[in-house]
Amino acid sequence: MASGFEIMCANKNPNGMIVRVGGMGWSLSISEAVVKIMNQQLRLHILLDNQYHDIGVRSDSSDAYLVLEENERPLHDIDGLPSC
Repeated sequence: MASGFEIMCANKNPNGMIVRVGGMGWSLSISEAVVKIMNQQLRLHILLDNQYHDIGVRSDSSDAYLVLEENERPLHDIDGLPSC
């Protein structure tokens, strides 16, 4: 059964791409999060403007990344997400 966690922070590489996400008491690399989401072992969400958004996975060639599910906005484009 999938569990759900709120993304509250993220670490980015020098190119501005997220390499790690985390929340209260947890942290995962992007590759770990992608595999768990794709295998339906994990559900992630984020609170933006007082509204929760589900997180999905999209792939750009060989590099998978996290997006806001309803509009496919890449998570790395979200402003104000603090570092973990």
